[in-house]
Amino acid sequence: MEKKRKRRLVRRYYAERYLLVTIISFAFSVSITRFFLELTGYPQIGGSELHIAHVLWGGLLLFIGGLFPLIFVNKRAFDLSAFFSGVGVGLFIDEVGKFISRSNDYFFPAAAPIIYIFFLLTLLVFVLVRRSRADVGLRATLYHVIEQFEEILEGDLSELERDRMLRSIQRALHDKQDAGLTSLGNDLIAYLQAQEDNLVPHQPDFLEKISDDYLRFEARIFNHTHFYRRLMIAWGVWGIVALIHPLFALLSAQTKMSFSGIWGSLFISDLLLLSPDISISGIIRLAGEALGGLLLIVAVVLGMRGLKRPAIALAMLSLLLTTLVINIFIFYFDQFSSVFYAFMQLILLAVTVRYNRHIP
Repeated sequence: MEKKRKRRLVRRYYAERYLLVTIISFAFSVSITRFFLELTGYPQIGGSELHIAHVLWGGLLLFIGGLFPLIFVNKRAFDLSAFFSGVGVGLFIDEVGKFISRSNDYFFPAAAPIIYIFFLLTLLVFVLVRRSRADVGLRATLYHVIEQFEEILEGDLSELERDRMLRSIQRALHDKQDAGLTSLGNDLIAYLQAQEDNLVPHQPDFLEKISDDYLRFEARIFNHTHFYRRLMIAWGVWGIVALIHPLFALLSAQTKMSFSGIWGSLFISDLLLLSPDISISGIIRLAGEALGGLLLIVAVVLGMRGLKRPAIALAMLSLLLTTLVINIFIFYFDQFSSVFYAFMQLILLAVTVRYNRHIP
């Protein structure tokens, strides 16, 4: 009796795309929700004893996002699923403070770090999926090709898409362990080659256009002779900001210095939240952010001396340290006023990493 084949999980061909849509919609969902509630004075939908918390809306959107791939098979259904899931989980986790405190405190200090850590873990999944070596076996390749057959069914198969599928099958056909899959692969090659007269000009969808435009923009600015100098200026400016920010936070905590409006949200820190003295976590928050700023300034000095590789490596180390570790403590004390800082650090880190990959 023939042994039954074990069904192993196969990563989707467009997995990176769906994860990226989820991450972006998740981040914007949390940020916009907090910003809207701050502007409107935290209104309540309902009256008397009735209060429809936005965690319920988040659960509804998560349910809708889960239904799309169960009902529809198009790539667009997975895009919508990723979007609704990201927005839904953002609305859901925004109320985590109510569920980790006995007083159901929406502003519980640990809530913001938990949300930030959850975002980092989601980002880690994206990075691991993107860096992991895709299964190039014949079975996985056929899964991917069949997933792309939507282009044929919709009548908009382009030469670019056809050739991409042909190359992937031809590379995987060295796997001769399964005669049935090999035969199917050869049949698919013959079918795709027979579509020569049905090919149409390539029309990238909305997300592909954004990706293509960004890659062209990135290649243009990274090859600019003055981009590295501008990147060093960005390191230096952010390094100074990272040194000044904890200083203002310390002064506001120790001297009760007051700022109004946007300056208050940017500079005031609740370092004395739990005790009249700065705690160990508060010291880590101040020293860590200052260290990150100092490392960026040192990276600028190395860059000015012509040590390009060490400068970029030190800048990435500084930004990674702040993004992955120190920001957790910053969010604990400064709550969602730290979103701006975290966002700018993440952008600067991403640009530095991408630039490092472009240099020879």
